[in-house]
Amino acid sequence: MSAQLKEIRLQNSQLSNGLAQLESEHAQLSNQHSSLSLNTSREIDLLTSRLHEVEAERDGLRGWERRARGLSIELEEARRKADEGRRGREDEGAERKLDDAMRKELRRKSGPSENRFDSC
Repeated sequence: MSAQLKEIRLQNSQLSNGLAQLESEHAQLSNQHSSLSLNTSREIDLLTSRLHEVEAERDGLRGWERRARGLSIELEEARRKADEGRRGREDEGAERKLDDAMRKELRRKSGPSENRFDSC
């Protein structure tokens, strides 16, 4: 029986050592898991914060884009009005020149004929 007892004690010792080793590995893995979980949580918090910053920046840029589009439309409208005004002034100037030329021509033609009637 003592041989059997020695064998059982040896197995018990081996199993105890194996259990201690497994408990040690479990503790290490548990610490690594806790550390990774904490780091991941911090990383998620940082990324979430950065995401909110980027979204706010995006919204701000969209506002500037809307303002720029509005200003672009206003600028095009101002250019169109300026072009219309310039064309209107050019047209008025051309009409005025034509009227002046017609008056001169009428004066030229009517000038000598008036002189003829006066001499009669």
